[in-house]
Formats: sequence, C-alpha cells, structure tokens
Amino acid sequence: MSRDIAPFGLRMPSHLKEELQNKSNLNGRSLNAEVVSRLEKSLDDEVNKNEIVNVDLLEQLQTALDQRQALGNQVHTMQERLGSLSTLLSNLNHHVIPALCQTKNTRLVSAGTTYGDKDRLCAFINGFFSASEIVFYIRDGHSNHSALTVLLKGDTNNFLADATPMTVERLPREREVLDLFQVLDERGLLDVAEFAVTRVKQTRDLPVEQAIEELEKYETKPVRSNIYEFLSLFFREPEQVKPDWFVDEWKKLN
Repeated sequence: MSRDIAPFGLRMPSHLKEELQNKSNLNGRSLNAEVVSRLEKSLDDEVNKNEIVNVDLLEQLQTALDQRQALGNQVHTMQERLGSLSTLLSNLNHHVIPALCQTKNTRLVSAGTTYGDKDRLCAFINGFFSASEIVFYIRDGHSNHSALTVLLKGDTNNFLADATPMTVERLPREREVLDLFQVLDERGLLDVAEFAVTRVKQTRDLPVEQAIEELEKYETKPVRSNIYEFLSLFFREPEQVKPDWFVDEWKKLN
C-alpha cells in the first residue's frame, strides 16, 4: 500500500454500497477506487465552481467599473455643454439683445393668439431675458372683457407685451396664464413680480416709451401671496370673485 494512501473505515447504507458496487463493476474498478474517484470528482467540481464564481464576480466588477467610467464621461460632457449654454445665454442677454434693440424700451410683437403669446413669453423668459422686475397689468381686451399686459424690466433693457389677448376668463385661457406663471416661478422670478392693483388703460397704440411711462404710474403690489386678488381683476366685479373659481395649481404660487 502506498504511503500517501491513508486507510479510512467508512460506514454507509447497504443500498448505497450496492449501487456503488454496481457502478464500480461497470467502470472496471474496485469499490474503493470507485468511492475515491467520486470523492475526487466532487472536490474538483467544487473548486471549478468556485473559480467560475470568482471569474463571474471579476467580470461583473469590471463591467461596473466600465459603466462608472462611461457615466463619468457623460457627466463631464454634460457639464461642458451646460457651461457652453450658460455662456450662450449670457451672451444673448448682455450682448445680442442690446445689439438688436436700438432703444432701451422694446415692444414685443403679439402672436395674435393666447396660446401663441404664452409660448412666446415663456420662451423669451426662459432663453433670452434676465429680468430684475416683472409687472403685470390687466387692461380691457378686444375679444374678451380683459387681457394681460406684461412689463419685463432688466438692467439695460425693458420689454413690453401690451397686445397679448391672454386672459383667465375661461378655463383653457386660465391654464395658459398659469403656465406662464409656473415658468416664472421655476426661474425664481415670481418673487420679483408685481401687479397693478387696478385695471389699466389700453397702451398698445402709444409709443412704447410713453406706454411704459403711463403704466409705471399705477400702484402695484407683490404677486406672491396676492395671486387671487390679481386674478380677480380679469372680471367685471372683482370683489365677487372667489379663490375656488380657479384651478388648484394657483395655490402653490400664492
């Protein structure tokens, strides 16, 4: 007997011993050799399984590292693009707009529809204008009882939209005005917004400088916390207007 073979007494159920004996006969080896072979195979399989698991873990770890690197590259690219956009917006506000506007005061052209003017004002506020103060006025409308006038005041330029037909007299129109106010709130501009506490005269037919001069004569108060008082001015009897006339989203802006 070889010295590296250690004797070992093994008890097993009779049916298992009989099955192993049959397998050993088929494989042409002794019962002892059959048992040793099967034990060696089970140990080898266990080692191979652990190696496969380790390889899988390494592959998963490498995949995670690759994904993190790719994400880092994307973040860096986005930061560069945001930097470029910030520079572009700064140039638009401080160089392009002053170059296009020959005077300090400019009248914005109406799109002719409520939704068209809403889209124009939202785009203008989001992309091309840094306002230091915004004033809202309610004037007599043409196709409606009332309409919205907006004065955007900046450090170097003022922009007046006094021909828009925007109103809150009907629900679809109210939501368009709400959309505009939500954009202002997202930009942090609603906190510098005010409104004239009384209805104002029509100014669209006046030269823009004179129109702004007339509008600035009206008493104003902050929009924030007075939103329902502002909305009531769109109606013939403001004192009769109740907050529950309007959609709930206004509560978040009040």
